[in-house]
Amino acid sequence: WIYRIAARYGWSPNTVCKFVGMTFDPQLLDFALTKNNIRRIAALTTTPASSLTSRLARGISKLRASHLRALTAHPGGLSLYRFCSQCLREDEVPYLRPRWRLVTTVVCERHHLPLADRCMNCNGCLQLNFRNSRILTVANRGLALRYCPRCGNPLDPPHQQPVPRRLA
Repeated sequence: WIYRIAARYGWSPNTVCKFVGMTFDPQLLDFALTKNNIRRIAALTTTPASSLTSRLARGISKLRASHLRALTAHPGGLSLYRFCSQCLREDEVPYLRPRWRLVTTVVCERHHLPLADRCMNCNGCLQLNFRNSRILTVANRGLALRYCPRCGNPLDPPHQQPVPRRLA
């Protein structure tokens, strides 16, 4: 939800967190929300808190921060954001699933497609800063997660083949 709000208003996720009164840590944001944070986000977005908590990773958030960082970051420390382009295309309002953030998740459970972490056009890692004005036109702010925040092109890999069901 933080990333959606940031995309919608053209702010950085850090700015949204400051506005809500939270500490921004991109590696832990999906997993370290407190009940108070969830209530504040729910109130600001007029979304039921139950809708927010249903999308959070359960159990994983009980790990210490150092373990969560190891599970949600590239070896160099850069936050890891993976995506299934088919899911993002099908979502009414696209969102990144917390499970996709884990280094151990490499295939979309729904489509059996390998998860991507880079734009197929510019080869840049997906980092969610939402400052590219080509992406943040008024018409597509709610759909910003379907586009690379770096080059503005759609995050649609060409002709992606599903992993065999048995392997997935």
